[in-house]
Amino acid sequence: MDEMDAGLSWWEFAALLAGLSEHSVWRRIASEEPVELTGDAVAAAIDNL
Repeated sequence: MDEMDAGLSWWEFAALLAGLSEHSVWRRIASEEPVELTGDAVAAAIDNL
C-alpha cells in the first residue's frame, strides 16, 4: 500500500498483476469462477486465506 500511496498508478499495479507467473496464487484464484458468499461463509473464507 505504501507504493500506492507514493504514486503507483492503477495501470502500473495492473501491469504488475499481469506479469505474475501462471502458477501464482493470484492467477489460480483469478482463473476460477466467482463464488458469492453470504453469512457465516464469508468469515470462514476469510479465515482460510
